[in-house]
Amino acid sequence: MNNLALLNVPFADLEIFFLIFVRVASILLLAPIFSYKSIPAMVKILFSLTMTFVLYPIVKDYVNVNITNTVELIVLIVREILLGASFAFCIQFVWAGIEIAAGLVSFMMGFSIANVLSPQTNTQISIITEFESLFAILVFLAIDGHYFVIRSLVESFQLIPIGTFVVNKSLIEFIVQLILVMFSVAVQILAPVVFALIITNIVFGVISRTMPQMNVLIASFPITITIGLFLLGVTLNFAANVMIKYYYQLPSYYNYILRLK
Repeated sequence: MNNLALLNVPFADLEIFFLIFVRVASILLLAPIFSYKSIPAMVKILFSLTMTFVLYPIVKDYVNVNITNTVELIVLIVREILLGASFAFCIQFVWAGIEIAAGLVSFMMGFSIANVLSPQTNTQISIITEFESLFAILVFLAIDGHYFVIRSLVESFQLIPIGTFVVNKSLIEFIVQLILVMFSVAVQILAPVVFALIITNIVFGVISRTMPQMNVLIASFPITITIGLFLLGVTLNFAANVMIKYYYQLPSYYNYILRLK
């Protein structure tokens, strides 16, 4: 047979099909939501294969590679994985900023000792971090962010054909800029809560100096937790707007990567 049964993929194009699959799987398996460990690995692989079969007839005309040996194939695979990782990092930096801010708030509220097992990552994280992560997921899905990821994946084959992606100085500088933006996200999302908790701790510090007979440590726990939870609820709308602002900037980040040569 000249074709794979029922799949309409010529044997001569199997290498191209595999490289398309590598790019699709790299982006989907590293991007938030798609990469969560709560999703079975088999489901991720099957979804990546399904996307590859859908994209193959569309993007095969953009592929112009001549693989003559195994080394060239390995180099192409590494390039596709790096491209997928670069794409995924554009989204991950928003989540990372949220987790940094939430971790700081949890520590200041005394919740860092009450960690929970995150079903998304199978790691121990604070309750506040888990809450903010789930909230970020809901906001991302509400603005159809998952459709954006898939659409950008399709466009990547047109702007960066298989085998043409390279890691250069511009890409490294861009990633460094994203890391700086990550800390900006952390500051903007939960800055009001952190500022209020710092003021609260300063007030209790002054009280402990002026009223040494008072057990400030015991009294500060419920008050700090109450203030923190109240402000988290009050600033949810503000945090959502900050998340949406950065989510809407993702196309510009993706387009920058896609135009790197």
